[in-house]
Amino acid sequence: MTIEQKNLPWKKAIFLTALIALATLSFSLFLPVRAAVTITVPYNTTPVVDGDLDGYPNTGAWGDALSTTIPLENGAASPYGTATLYIKHDGTNVYYRIDGSIDVLWESATGNHFWLGMEVSRTGTSHHSGSGWDGIFFGLWDGTDYSPAPTYPPTPVDTNGFGKPPAKDATQNVLGAMRYSGSAKPYSFTAEWKKALNTGDSNDIALVADGTTTYNFFVTTDTDGKGSSGGNLDHSKITNLNTMKLASAPPPVVHDVAITGVTASPTTVTQGGTVAISVNAANQGTQSETFDVTAYYDSTSIGTQSATLGAGGSTTLTFSWVTTGVTPGTYTIKAVASSVPSEIDTADNTLIDGTVTVNAPVIHDVAITTVSASTTTVTVGQTVSVTVGAANQGGATETFTVTTYYDSTAVGVGQQVTLSSGGSTTLTFSWDTTGVAAGSYTVKAVASTVPGETDLADNTLVDGTVTVKAAIVHDVAITGVSASPTTVTVGQIVSVAVDVQNQGTQSESFTATAYYDSSAIGTQSITLSAGATTSISFSWNTTGVAAGTYTIRAVASTVPSETDTTDNTFIDATVTVQPLVKFGELAKKSAWPEHHHFDQSAEQARGEDLINTLYAIVKKDSLSDKPVAIQVVFAIYKDGVWVANVTAEFTLTYAGQEKTLEAYFDTSGYGTGKYSVTAQIWYDSDCNGTIDKAGETKKFGFAVVT
Repeated sequence: MTIEQKNLPWKKAIFLTALIALATLSFSLFLPVRAAVTITVPYNTTPVVDGDLDGYPNTGAWGDALSTTIPLENGAASPYGTATLYIKHDGTNVYYRIDGSIDVLWESATGNHFWLGMEVSRTGTSHHSGSGWDGIFFGLWDGTDYSPAPTYPPTPVDTNGFGKPPAKDATQNVLGAMRYSGSAKPYSFTAEWKKALNTGDSNDIALVADGTTTYNFFVTTDTDGKGSSGGNLDHSKITNLNTMKLASAPPPVVHDVAITGVTASPTTVTQGGTVAISVNAANQGTQSETFDVTAYYDSTSIGTQSATLGAGGSTTLTFSWVTTGVTPGTYTIKAVASSVPSEIDTADNTLIDGTVTVNAPVIHDVAITTVSASTTTVTVGQTVSVTVGAANQGGATETFTVTTYYDSTAVGVGQQVTLSSGGSTTLTFSWDTTGVAAGSYTVKAVASTVPGETDLADNTLVDGTVTVKAAIVHDVAITGVSASPTTVTVGQIVSVAVDVQNQGTQSESFTATAYYDSSAIGTQSITLSAGATTSISFSWNTTGVAAGTYTIRAVASTVPSETDTTDNTFIDATVTVQPLVKFGELAKKSAWPEHHHFDQSAEQARGEDLINTLYAIVKKDSLSDKPVAIQVVFAIYKDGVWVANVTAEFTLTYAGQEKTLEAYFDTSGYGTGKYSVTAQIWYDSDCNGTIDKAGETKKFGFAVVT
């Protein structure tokens, strides 16, 4: 109430107070009540510092807090029935701020004043019920229940339970203040405080910031005398079961890279060798990181590689340490990961593996010290023994191969040798000169190069020369046979050409014989000097040879001391001899006259000539494939005495061809009587254009009358 109201007479004051209360009650009956809220308290690392928990709304870091309108349990109409809650936590403390309106000032604990309270519970759901409630109250009572009595600006009281009033905690774990502003109602007020999520006090609820645990809470104000005075707000007109959860704090941001493993292989190496260094690097932080990894022998860098790893990631990097030029000795191997921004734990950025020993280089040197041949002159086919001395002139055991050569050709297979440092051995090789061309050959021995060897001049040693003389060889051969033509008719000539060679080293006299199958065509005597060749020719007259296909070959007689006789015979291929063309008989008749009874008077009466036509059928043999000239001679006899010959000619061109030939006999000059006829076929036996061979004969007869 204002100062002016205090100066009115008491009756007027009572009347006005009643009128205001009635008006307030009537107004509230028609205003809606805001519903309960469900909130999640956000996490933020920025605290509200203690000095700003002073009840002034314009101080303190509240910009990142949750801001929401909450219902008050007083059930009053606007602006008294709701307030604005600002709330956040930093993982340690919860920060609260409530801005609202009130209908009286806070003057003193014994004068007009109001109070603000907030109760929180895991299980409680209604006012003044059960245990498990944790509360905070500003400006409550006059010091009777809470001591000492509050003064302006009132500070919060830490309470437990839901009594009337709630009991004050023996240990106060809350800090804050409440203030009002304004010169007339509705007055504005701000209450600010903080409290640890877990105070360790058995009278307080330990709040869990896990985003899932639910807490019920009530917030209210009172001005009508229940621990307050001078107003019309009753703190428990309605029940709004508000709920809240506290968001989980995000995991802390950690920047941390590490070397988790370093291995070197081998751990002992000869100067110039390579050591493989395997480095395991890991990101043990919460953020992706890019960093360098450097491998060292002692304080000398072997190399640097860049790695990018996600949170929790790891990788293996391989470094090659080439020890060329490195002073022999023992070196410490380590790997170092460069620090990343904001990294604190750098102790694991370096890891020492152990040591690698670099030894002085070992000399590798093998040599051929002697080469000698058992003889300097041999005949082809003889064996030469080659003795070779080999030595290890280096500082390590070596395995190598020794090979002997005549000129550039290896003598057999090389021999493998293992010799310790300073060792030597003698090897023997057998050189079989069979097949080696006559001539002079340089004999040498070669030791294969061993790893790391630089002195190669003594790996080869030349002995001298061995002369291989040619052996006496007796060998004649038929090198070629050809026949032409390869298809003939019986009686034709086939020309057989034979190529002959003396493949030995001495002059030879021998014979060459040509054959069709096993029958000799002919034999010729030949004399050839060493290496000489000649060609000879044979004529094969196929007269009297049965038709068929024959293998043509030539055989050279074996000369004294000849061992290679497989090439004394040479088979060419085949020649086909076809049968002669012959006069063919038909099924019915093959030669006949046109008239068996020739009537001259009848022929004259008809005006015809006195000619009797003679016929003969000829047929080409089915095996012949060349044109053949054919002539049929009809010999005519009267009373057994020859009187005339008439002929007919034709050329048969293909196998199996058949032709009827005609000849004409003029009977006018020979008179009547009985005539006999002998028809004989003649043909060109070698198809050279001359009819030269007689074939079959056929006989028939006829009579001439008038």
